[in-house]
Amino acid sequence: MNGYLTPARFNRVLDIPIVFAQTELRRGKYIQIAQMPVDLNQQLHVRGLVIHCVKNLTPGAVPVYATTSLGAVSVGVYFGTVLTSPLALTYVFNLGISSINPFHIVKCLSPGVYTAIISNNTTNMDFSVAATGVAKLYL
Repeated sequence: MNGYLTPARFNRVLDIPIVFAQTELRRGKYIQIAQMPVDLNQQLHVRGLVIHCVKNLTPGAVPVYATTSLGAVSVGVYFGTVLTSPLALTYVFNLGISSINPFHIVKCLSPGVYTAIISNNTTNMDFSVAATGVAKLYL
């Protein structure tokens, strides 16, 4: 993606929002936020990804993690729909906000379908969560 931004080039760049309004996320569940298909000779650049764990809906519980590497709740961009090997991932273990490094662009170059997924990685707690992000698709 080198060179100057011309009107012809600008018309071949799509901004794809990754948006998940505040919602209850039950224990052990995940929700697909967005699916982003990438064809041959296209590139998908994930430029931002933020998770906000707003409220613990099971107060007093001690979390039992299904997968500790994903925190209590997480949002990530995956190749396909399986929650393994995220290309971009941010997570929190407690209430609060977390984001990926905004100065590092995650480039998805292989053709296929990339999926943004938010997940609750505990087996005994429910949370109120929100997520936001943006990706650019270069046609």
